[in-house]
Amino acid sequence: MKSATLIKSNSEKKELIPANGKYFTLKEMQGFVDGYIEIMYLKDGSLMIVNENGLNTNLPINDKATDIRNDNYGRSIYPIVGNVLVTPKAFVR
Repeated sequence: MKSATLIKSNSEKKELIPANGKYFTLKEMQGFVDGYIEIMYLKDGSLMIVNENGLNTNLPINDKATDIRNDNYGRSIYPIVGNVLVTPKAFVR
């Protein structure tokens, strides 16, 4: 089974699988990113789940997640902030 990766803003990474073994619940994803979620689609078919309101709540910059976003969408003046979840699409309903 594939796993998802939680990328914390301090660059720490943690491999995860859904608690139910099939897919992440909305509550789980909100817990990982500390708030409402926004889904970003990556070129390899996986998803990056970020905090929808992270910039407004001054979450710390997540350099690794910003690099992933830049590789997929090009550079932006806005960084990715807070913890993010990079997950196979099959883990999200």
